Amino acid sequence: MLSLAENKLVRSIPFELGRLFKLQILDLSSNNLTGMVPTQLYNISSLRVVSLALNQLHGTLIPDFGLALPKLQEFLISTNNFYGPIPSSIGNASRLSMENLNDLEIFGASGNSLGTNSRNELDNIMNTLSNCSNLRELSLSANNFSGLLPNSIANLSKLLSYLDITENHISGSIPVGIGNLLNLQYFSVGANTLSGSMPESIGKLSKLEQIYMYTNKLSGKIPSSIGNLSQLSIISLAENKLEERIPDSLGNCKRLLGIDLGYNNLTGTIPGQIFRLSALSIGLFLGVDYQEVLRVIKFIGARKKSQKISSEQSTGGGNGGTTKPYKTQRQLFVLYSAPGIIPSTSASGKELHAVLSL
Repeated sequence: MLSLAENKLVRSIPFELGRLFKLQILDLSSNNLTGMVPTQLYNISSLRVVSLALNQLHGTLIPDFGLALPKLQEFLISTNNFYGPIPSSIGNASRLSMENLNDLEIFGASGNSLGTNSRNELDNIMNTLSNCSNLRELSLSANNFSGLLPNSIANLSKLLSYLDITENHISGSIPVGIGNLLNLQYFSVGANTLSGSMPESIGKLSKLEQIYMYTNKLSGKIPSSIGNLSQLSIISLAENKLEERIPDSLGNCKRLLGIDLGYNNLTGTIPGQIFRLSALSIGLFLGVDYQEVLRVIKFIGARKKSQKISSEQSTGGGNGGTTKPYKTQRQLFVLYSAPGIIPSTSASGKELHAVLSL
């Protein structure tokens, strides 16, 4: 094992590392390394873990990536400057090379410039990643992937618990087959151009804890099956074109900490069950400053993943709406006038248009 993470290393990765033929774990993350990844590193066929995340590396990944590192379990290159396609040995289902990576558990490539603007790019990637039966985490967020969200996403590993394709240029609808990923705990497709309705099958994801679909073009109603998600703690559907009522079944999600439904076309009353959710400590957002909401939800959501929920408190409004504090034993609510929502009443008889609680 060679771990030099979280230092202040600079310049390029020395090609001499490629001589460590028995190396199994290489962690150079969280430094200031620049340049390209030396091709000699791909000669170390014994590597199980490669972490180069949080540097300033650039370049493309070698085409025979899948063949070169057959024992790879974790590959982390997030937050660098890599560009171009995911290698054909991963993205081309017609090749058998990916079968050599059936031990792959974590593939993290967020925060780069990967992608080729190919319409079927994601389909190729998902089709071949379906051979990785041990895949637990897949992160491709903040890249340049485009094209349709493929049905083949439903064929990913049944062990998959973390799926993040936020902030790309992905279109199409959310496949019904998403309900096949029964172990999914974190699902984020926010900040794309997805359209169509939310599938009822999402209610099959009984282990789901966080769901982010904000800033898309989703329409139709929020499916009532959302109430089946007993482990759900955060749901963010803001900035879409969702219609009709907020489903009463949302009140069945007893572990909800935060609900963000702002900037949609929702109508009707806010279900009273929501105000009886004792865990709702982040809040219910229906029309406040969305960027502030997103910042708060992302921050607390990330902290929750590591079991360190933030206890910092702040409040805010937006668009010139009037706010007033409404204190309960557990929470501080900031009420906000949100057009398009007909409020229900709280137990005390006070009208609640929206709630911001930190």
